[in-house]
Amino acid sequence: TTPKHNDVTQILYDAGYNSVSINSNKGQNGVLIASKLKEQPVYIHGLPREDPAKQEARHMSATWNEPRLTVCAPYKPFNNAEVEGREAYLKEFHKIFMLEMTDLLRGAVARNRDVIIAGDMQVALTNLDQTDNTKPESAGSTTLERRQHTELLQLGLRDAYRVLHPQGRDYTAHSTYAGWTKNSDNSMVEKRI
Repeated sequence: TTPKHNDVTQILYDAGYNSVSINSNKGQNGVLIASKLKEQPVYIHGLPREDPAKQEARHMSATWNEPRLTVCAPYKPFNNAEVEGREAYLKEFHKIFMLEMTDLLRGAVARNRDVIIAGDMQVALTNLDQTDNTKPESAGSTTLERRQHTELLQLGLRDAYRVLHPQGRDYTAHSTYAGWTKNSDNSMVEKRI
């Protein structure tokens, strides 16, 4: 952890959180899970199948016994055509992420556990999730990214925001560089939740 992480952690503890964990790589990428549950969860940083030399601090999970719950916090990479090798990294990350989520969800059903996946999925799944001035095939709206997100939902998940706001046009990300605004942060829950 860095001094900034310690500051954030202390702020959250002062606000009543009982458990805080940060997975970060030198301030470039990172995810955080904080909980007010009394039980301390088991945290896993990264995806177990991912090569440690290639990890970019893009995932972590927390698992509790009571409630019977696992929370996953992904920070998926953009499919940025201007960054060499990014599409290949995105495809590899997605492949490993899908294997992990498939195993997690199958195991959760077998053990009567709930799963929540909440994080920056870096995708505007439909045109409702982006402003009208967004260029086709821009980062976060590419056919590849949308197909990958649809594959994730087909594991038995649903987008909590879309369930509550089927026609909502609220946005969680804005790019001054690319000039778009999108809803690219998602909370997905199992269909039975």
